[in-house]
Order: sequence, then structure tokens, then C-alpha cells
Amino acid sequence: MDEQIPFTHSYVETQCADPWVGLYTGSRDETSEAAMLEYLAEAGIVVLNSRKVTASEQVVCMACTCPSNSVFEVAVADKDVADLEALGFTPL
Repeated sequence: MDEQIPFTHSYVETQCADPWVGLYTGSRDETSEAAMLEYLAEAGIVVLNSRKVTASEQVVCMACTCPSNSVFEVAVADKDVADLEALGFTPL
């Protein structure tokens, strides 16, 4: 990953409804970004840069589809933007 490439898209992590939830190999906190990257790679999307940003405020909704307090930010090549957005990522 190239840390100098600016982030272009984000995805608000849910409590347990993200499409890559089945790819976790350890605790969710340790592997959710790795699972997200694996999911995108399996979809043929090359991620140039990524990070998981976690806010300090508490989560008030614990239902599976409720947002967590984390957001994934990624940068991808122009050719992958449409596919990334089709998977629920939104432009920053």
C-alpha cells in the first residue's frame, strides 16, 4: 500500500452485516480491515491505500445492520471505481 495516495471512498462498517463478515479469521477488531481487503481483492478490485478510522463515541444501536463507530477509507484505481461503488463504498 502506498500511504501517500489520497483516500477516495469510504464505507461505514456495520455491527455484523458487512459482506465480508464471513472472512474474519480472528477477533473482529483485529481482522475487519483485512477481511474487507480480501473481499475487494476477490471482487477484482485493487486497493492502493486503506485505513480503518474508529471514532471515540459510543455506539447506541447494536442491531446487525446498524453502523459501528468505524469507517473504512480506501483508494482504488480509476478503473475500479464503478465496481467499488457497486459494493456500497461512497466517494469522499
